[in-house]
Amino acid sequence: RSAGATRVWLLPAPAGQVLDLERLGDWHAALDQLQLPRTDSAPLNWLETGHD
Repeated sequence: RSAGATRVWLLPAPAGQVLDLERLGDWHAALDQLQLPRTDSAPLNWLETGHD
């Protein structure tokens, strides 16, 4: 399968627009189906240090 076939896009939203929630939902569904961990927010310590 390809990203196009599953409608999972990892591209940022165009300038001045918000992320398409349908695309984000597809991404979450794909991770859930694979039973991979995910979160809707970054860990606070990552935000404080800026490191990934």
